[in-house]
Amino acid sequence: MAGKRTQSPQPPLRQWLMACGGTVEGELGLGGTEDHIVRVLRSIPSMERIRIEQVASGRNHTLILSESGQVYSCGSNSHGQLGRPEVGVRKPEIITTLYQHKIVQVACGEQHSMALSEAGQVFVWGANNNGQLGDPEAKDAENRGHPRIVKKLGSSAVQIASGSNHCLALANNGTVFAWGSNQCGQLGLGTAGNYVSTPQDVLSLQGVPLSQIVCGGQHSMVLSKSGTLLVWGSNRHGQLGLGDTVDRASPAVVKPLRQHGLKYISAGEEHSAVLTADGGVFTFGSGTYGQLGHGCKADQPTPRKIMDLMGTIVTQIATGRCHTICYAPGPGRIYTFGLGGSGQLGIPALPSSVATPTQLPGKWIQALEVKLIRPTDPTRRNSNEVGADWSQCLNDEFQEANKSMVASPIDAAGSSERSWNERINVEVPKAKAARKRGSQSDERPDAGNTGQVRPGSGQREPGAKVKKAKTKASEVDQIGERLALLPEKDPAEILKTEMLVFAIFAGGDRTFIISHEPRKYGVHASADYRVRPKRSQIRTINVDILETMPHLKRDESVPQATMDNLEGVLSSLACMNGSFLTDQDRHYDCSGYNHGVDTELALRAMKCLEDTKNSSLKEMIRSEFERLVASVYAMSQRPVDIEAMRIYVLIPMSFLFQKVPDFLETITNPFQRALLRLKSTASKIVSAWYSQYNEHVFGDFVRCLKNVIDHVLMYNRSDTISMELALKTLKQLNSINRSKLIVPFEEFYIEILSQHISIEKDYMEWQMSSPELRARQLFFCDYPFVFDAQAKTTILTVDAAIQKHTAIQQSMNQSLNPFAVVFRQQQVNPFLILKVDRDRLIEDSLRQLSMKDCADLRKPLKVIFDREDAVDEGGVRKEFFMLLIEKILSPDFGIFKVYSESNYMWFNPSFFNEDKQTIFLIGILCGLAIYNQTIIPLPFPLALYKKLLKEPVTFRDLEILSPQVAKNLKDLLNHKEDDIEEVYCLNFTIARDNYGLAEEVELKDGGSNISVNLKNRQEYVDLYVDWIFNKSCFEMFALFANGFYRVLKSEILSLFNANELMTLVAGKENYDWKDLQLHTGYKDEYNPDHPVIRMFWKVFHDLKQSEKKDFLRFVTGSDRIPLLGMGEIKMVVIPYRASTVHLPVAHTCTNTLELPKYESETVLKEKLITAISHHVGFGIR
Repeated sequence: MAGKRTQSPQPPLRQWLMACGGTVEGELGLGGTEDHIVRVLRSIPSMERIRIEQVASGRNHTLILSESGQVYSCGSNSHGQLGRPEVGVRKPEIITTLYQHKIVQVACGEQHSMALSEAGQVFVWGANNNGQLGDPEAKDAENRGHPRIVKKLGSSAVQIASGSNHCLALANNGTVFAWGSNQCGQLGLGTAGNYVSTPQDVLSLQGVPLSQIVCGGQHSMVLSKSGTLLVWGSNRHGQLGLGDTVDRASPAVVKPLRQHGLKYISAGEEHSAVLTADGGVFTFGSGTYGQLGHGCKADQPTPRKIMDLMGTIVTQIATGRCHTICYAPGPGRIYTFGLGGSGQLGIPALPSSVATPTQLPGKWIQALEVKLIRPTDPTRRNSNEVGADWSQCLNDEFQEANKSMVASPIDAAGSSERSWNERINVEVPKAKAARKRGSQSDERPDAGNTGQVRPGSGQREPGAKVKKAKTKASEVDQIGERLALLPEKDPAEILKTEMLVFAIFAGGDRTFIISHEPRKYGVHASADYRVRPKRSQIRTINVDILETMPHLKRDESVPQATMDNLEGVLSSLACMNGSFLTDQDRHYDCSGYNHGVDTELALRAMKCLEDTKNSSLKEMIRSEFERLVASVYAMSQRPVDIEAMRIYVLIPMSFLFQKVPDFLETITNPFQRALLRLKSTASKIVSAWYSQYNEHVFGDFVRCLKNVIDHVLMYNRSDTISMELALKTLKQLNSINRSKLIVPFEEFYIEILSQHISIEKDYMEWQMSSPELRARQLFFCDYPFVFDAQAKTTILTVDAAIQKHTAIQQSMNQSLNPFAVVFRQQQVNPFLILKVDRDRLIEDSLRQLSMKDCADLRKPLKVIFDREDAVDEGGVRKEFFMLLIEKILSPDFGIFKVYSESNYMWFNPSFFNEDKQTIFLIGILCGLAIYNQTIIPLPFPLALYKKLLKEPVTFRDLEILSPQVAKNLKDLLNHKEDDIEEVYCLNFTIARDNYGLAEEVELKDGGSNISVNLKNRQEYVDLYVDWIFNKSCFEMFALFANGFYRVLKSEILSLFNANELMTLVAGKENYDWKDLQLHTGYKDEYNPDHPVIRMFWKVFHDLKQSEKKDFLRFVTGSDRIPLLGMGEIKMVVIPYRASTVHLPVAHTCTNTLELPKYESETVLKEKLITAISHHVGFGIR
């Protein structure tokens, strides 16, 4: 039987580190070359058998980082910047003092060096003339020739960067530390001047979740997780991209780039470059040598896209002192431009400088079509990083050598880092990519060529003199040994060899490229700088780990991974703001319209925290969250960037915030203080974010604050601070809700308020108080949204009593006038008396009401019909309102236009009448109806009441008034093609019917000649809505409002929202038919247990909802109910003495139903439905 065949190991790919540029001090590491300038890329022989991860280069020295974590140095050692005692080292040698540490990133300053270890420690060595060493105990002029840890940073750093004489470090909790030279404000500490020798927290960046930090010569840049670029320092040539040449001592946002989805940034000595998600490149700053690539040698203070690279997807950029390089893997091209006097452009035939991207010579092969796989959000599960059709064949090798390689463009005297540990999706010919697992072919793709892993060399590296503390896996050692067996290649022949570019670097006046030979089959991949490595990122919450926490028992030991996921993260603003981000980069372009938080994911996380039972974890969650909220309050009132404010979205979702009173003093109140002290712009943004909450989250926020008020009212009345904080925050939420109606406005009512305070006293004291007193003292009337229907009815009653008292007092004062004796009795009348003739109802009402002053109109109304003896106890007044409204709303008047779809009416712009006082009368009637607590059937939409309260009307109001027109306009807004002019044929006009004649009204000057298109369609819709609700009825509404305001003062109106005002006039629709039955009265022999009454209610409750509403209209004159509910209708049922062949009779003025004594349910139901279906007007038999 034949033995099982085993697969032979794949031979490793040959790799080269190539370089060109100035090498006066041996900075290129080429060894004994006598050339001071290398104009063509040359391989560094001593590095050919070492897997390279990153290269950094300063003014005259270079650091090379191997994949195994060892650092090599070469070039000038005048200030000890090589980290070893040798002088004039032209060949890279290992820095032995770092040998026991695995280094993951290096950076070079002008005459100093930095290194970051895997453990998060930062090492600095070299010159200290500007405090670059970060050691306050070191002497200013003392050079340090060996690496030493920056003690203040501890073991928390995840990134480092170096400028000419200043340094930055990013900690895993999101803090940015800066030290060194501060001559131009490059430390971002708010002032410029003397250097700083101790790392300082850049406080203005607090809360911003950063993904990358870089330094130029004397300027600094950081990139947030959502693509916001923040800059500070020297701006002499516009290298900050802020549109001017003024230095900045504090971080500032480069606003023009916010919408471009920045993924990677790089800084030269006095110029800057950024890479976007779609592979575009923007540059700005000094253009003296053409390093901006715009075809000219002029400075550019605002970001400008390199036009010559448009249409090309660039995945790598790097900036040297005065030159720039870009790599486009699709065509397999490297472009260089800028200063080339030292050969750094790698093109000998070029002049000393080039201002347009020029292709670097070499047989660079195409990397096939590189497609970016978006970075995996660590808070998400089930993330697919590779295409499903070829992931399996690659994953085998990914599992064998899942190492990371770090490389980055090295900025002028600075560096940033880049990892290949993110997978890049590349097109692969199916025939070559579809090999199944276990194939016996020896042409399987090698892990070193995937772009996802970089197996390191495990060989003993030159210059190693001490024993390593840890060794690499044996498989990596084997790869290194096999690499060592490859024959050396003549450096002069390298550029004639086909190579795949893997990574590019630049620094000082030098360019470095990592390349490797292509394999015959398989994936050709290059690094993609647009994908950030996880190792270099700040910590964020991992929801997968959180979901294991509720399963831990109370006294169970907590896994270290769980502790690491929470400790220091829950209390960090930056870490929290970087967690729970929406996927597929939807969190980019953060704005008032997009907070970028996946609220469902955040709620899952908060639920896990709430359900945690483990004692240790519960205590840690509490303490960390209290520290977090304290940080929110300490954060600047004006955060440097909008991303720092995401925390305001997250905290209200926390169970700790909502747990009142347990955390009232440590979490709930401090957070409210922070929220309320935000400046105007920041406050508006947070409010816009809260408006995006769903009903559940927004409602929980409101209920939490109501719980605070309830707690204070019931248990701690002296705690006015908590009360006022909750009321002010509720006021902000209520303002949001009034425009969006996320939850019913009743959700804000404090039901127990009237049980604990005197509503009457609060209103009266509020009315009499001065603005100064109101600012110092708490009045609930300043927060009227918390008053429920009963409280607001009480206020109306109190106000009416105040007005009555005032009117009487004024009348009494006037009566002291001897010439007013004749009118004395009339003037002291406490009622508003109207005597009207039914046949001249409108004329009489208009004449008398127009003669009354405001004080009279605010008295209780009593109506007397001529030649009738009825005493008005409320029924006559109601009949008056109904008869008057019926006549005014008659189509014969033409004041209003009825919209058949909604049955609402609006002012008729075609109405023409010299006597428009009728509109004024309707306004008075509305006011009187409210003051006298009488519902009148005025079918106005909510927009009318919003206008009365001086609130803006919106497109939503048009949807209510005219659904079909609104739908057509919405279709226009949603139309995706650029053919609107042909499809819709609209201009900026609106057609109206003027008594049968079609008229065209321009929505703006010259509107008839302006076509509606893709760009101006929103303006057209806005003008359309404005014309309907404002311009078309400007004069008519003004008359209506003047009448309304004569009855109701602005102070009393301010207590109501538009919905409540509408309810006061026309009633509401939340029916409770059982409540109607409960509050119904009976006369004569009828009572709740009478057989006819019991039969009536059984029949009634079996009716359809529409039939019940018709019954309500039949009995009361309206199918809407009072503000206080159906119990206020107080219907009365009395026996109808006529024969049972008659229909029931209703008297709408008194809400009375005359019900014959029907003998069966069938007959009763038939008669009742007939009556409610055929009644006309008010109480018609």
